[in-house]
Amino acid sequence: MSEATHATVATFRLDLTRVDEQRQALRDRIVPSVRQHRGFINGTWMFDRETATSVVVINFASREAAGRYGRTSSATRWTRRPMDST
Repeated sequence: MSEATHATVATFRLDLTRVDEQRQALRDRIVPSVRQHRGFINGTWMFDRETATSVVVINFASREAAGRYGRTSSATRWTRRPMDST
């Protein structure tokens, strides 16, 4: 059995007229910044074009690491709260 991880989960809307710009910001700024956080394991960014909704799940090695990330200025706009997962 694998060890438990802890995740932050966020849901937000995107502007469909700026999808290319938002995708580039994700690739060039957001993902590299998230990867630098202590305890980062992996992240999944999902996008539903029909609803213009994005869901982000970022896994961390500990609840503390997920909580620290959730309190950073780069995350506070859309990260909700740490959640346990296995």
